[in-house]
Amino acid sequence: MTLKTLQGLHVIVTRTRTQASVLRSELERRGATVLEVPAMELQDLDGWESQVFTDQPWDWTVITSKNAAERIARVIRMGKGRHEQLGRIAATGNATARYLEKYGLSPQLVPERYIAEALAEAMIARGVEGQRIVLPRAEDARAVLPDALRAAGADVHVVPIYRAEIPEGSLSILQASAGMKPDLVTFASSKTARHFAELLHESGVDEWFSLPAAAIGPVTAETASDLGFTVVAMPDQHTISSLVDSIEGWHTVH
Repeated sequence: MTLKTLQGLHVIVTRTRTQASVLRSELERRGATVLEVPAMELQDLDGWESQVFTDQPWDWTVITSKNAAERIARVIRMGKGRHEQLGRIAATGNATARYLEKYGLSPQLVPERYIAEALAEAMIARGVEGQRIVLPRAEDARAVLPDALRAAGADVHVVPIYRAEIPEGSLSILQASAGMKPDLVTFASSKTARHFAELLHESGVDEWFSLPAAAIGPVTAETASDLGFTVVAMPDQHTISSLVDSIEGWHTVH
């Protein structure tokens, strides 16, 4: 039987509606009360498939999120692209790697730390000068990875395949919940932190900027801190399970 180590803790989950269930169920399994305020939804972009699945195979395809992995796998399942067109695959994080492996896309490189900087270091250590690399990813994603690879001599093609937007209805959820007194807000990406801050400003619930925050990794933590949140929990492994463990660790001493 799972110990109710988070009993009495009221937590806001800001993930997309489709992704929130895993985090919510794990928090509730440990006794937390969860309020979902989706701060992000993904909008697929048109025409990217032909830019990724080209006649000339890439030396590397770099997949930095499960969201990108899902879209790449979907193209292959629909017969609109082939595995071999992607060349070698580098992935950020075991969750992304496991999803790819389900569809026969076995990554040749997964860094120990699940951040762009670590992936760039690992690829550069292998040698990328003169190699053709494609990054199918979110629109407006950080430039750290492609900039580092280009500086090392790689021919890098960034292909936006989806964009993150603030969902309709989230403002109403927030306004209706303004009288609550949550104990913690969770951020699984920098984008959710930024969008949640926008929602707070728009709704007038500015007092929630004083909430402690749990961030899935150092980049997200830095973004949340810059926005005014106090980050109190961040796991060493940037996974949902580890995020909940870090929340539990913080809650135990508070």
